[in-house]
Amino acid sequence: MSHTLVFDNIDQYTNNVQIYDDDITEINVHYNQHIATATDTAIAASTNPTRAQLNRYYPQLSTESPQLSITVDYKDTSSKIHMEHYSTVKQMSLNDSALVCRTIEALIGHPLLPLSRQSPIASLVFMGLVPRELSLPLFDQTSDPSIIKTPGAKQRFLQQHIDFAPTGWMSALSSTRQPQQDNRSPITPIILASSSAAVQSIGKSIKLRRQDNSGRLQMVFNEVISIGSQSVKLTYNPQPLVTSSISLLQGESSQDIKLGSDGSATAAVANVAPKQAVPSWTAKVNLREARKQGFHRELFTQLSIHPTLDTKVSSAHCFLTILDNFDQGAFVDQYEVSEIQRFGGPNVHLYQLIDLEKPSYNSTQNYVATSVSFTPQAGHVEVNVSLPFHLRYQNPNTSNYRVSVVSPPIVYIKCQSDEWQRLDLATYVESLRIEVPVGQLSLQKFISDATLFVTGVGSLVVVIAIIIMSSKSASSTSKKHK
Repeated sequence: MSHTLVFDNIDQYTNNVQIYDDDITEINVHYNQHIATATDTAIAASTNPTRAQLNRYYPQLSTESPQLSITVDYKDTSSKIHMEHYSTVKQMSLNDSALVCRTIEALIGHPLLPLSRQSPIASLVFMGLVPRELSLPLFDQTSDPSIIKTPGAKQRFLQQHIDFAPTGWMSALSSTRQPQQDNRSPITPIILASSSAAVQSIGKSIKLRRQDNSGRLQMVFNEVISIGSQSVKLTYNPQPLVTSSISLLQGESSQDIKLGSDGSATAAVANVAPKQAVPSWTAKVNLREARKQGFHRELFTQLSIHPTLDTKVSSAHCFLTILDNFDQGAFVDQYEVSEIQRFGGPNVHLYQLIDLEKPSYNSTQNYVATSVSFTPQAGHVEVNVSLPFHLRYQNPNTSNYRVSVVSPPIVYIKCQSDEWQRLDLATYVESLRIEVPVGQLSLQKFISDATLFVTGVGSLVVVIAIIIMSSKSASSTSKKHK
């Protein structure tokens, strides 16, 4: 089950949730742990939602770990979302990222420190840029996930698979929270009474938004939970300045639940397995690896595409698009992939311009969409996608290697005039973790001394050679005058 809470003025309830940067207009934190398909009854967080809408906002993950996504929207005039003078992404400053950390710490309940390895998520200085029209969690478009039509206004983003559960306000506002477990929020209007074994969390999100001209801070909390028990009890406690909404989603039908004015609502939910919409295609990742050695690699993905029994394959060509999220330690060269496309390679679209020369510690995350065409068949067809990418140089450290991460792929398919359809992958896909060599700080003194010695010897040899050549030249001139 699930619910949505809208706090028109969160300042009336707490002072530990603030937006500390005046340029920020909105912060979104999205937590998705939809590891398995929800086959039981769910209460969805919108009016008369559909199963497709729910699965789009909390899509089924193709990895074993939950995903945390963050977007920060700034004013159009803010320098934090503008490109540098040579049209590449400008990294977040330490002070700017620290201000964002203060807000997100309260929401997820974990301390965040810029550029600290003790932080549970990557430093926010590495936040990349995506067009503002792309929304969480997939940063795609329903019309075409590989094309951005209005790339002007942008927002900062960070996305990472995590191994911890958010606490803070994400936990305090949950309908499954027991009052004695967390006294942070006495304002949870909806409490779910059910055995913990019958409840499976799908995802949560919090949106903080500045109200126009009023200075008030609005908070929107959203939660979706799958229920496996035959009956549940919902207790509704109305709160001032808080709007609550619940809709019952069972299969493909939905029904709004009216919250009584007496302050309580009880719902008995039958444990009936809904009829799932049969997808037109299924996909399985057979192989995904980083090929080649050194700093110049190739991301190779092999997928098996299967049309379902009810799907009539009538199109001569279909298109497959893969969205890949690279961390700050890797990048794709737009000039290289454009040259490859001229000779029959895949169509590659970068959501932001990339500086090829920046080191890892001065770069950002980035999204890349790779599209290929293939001929569908009645049986399965294997599609191979190769994407050249490069690893960035790391700043020196005491460790031998640093790890650069490529997240699991997000896959779309389209045939003829059909709309793009996101494919749920049949198997888990682990993030690629690539070890990047790091300069050794322990060798700094030796290298400095050796460099100084070689430079000194070389300079001395040059000086001696100049003196000898000058002496010979002077001797030759003297003989001629005689």
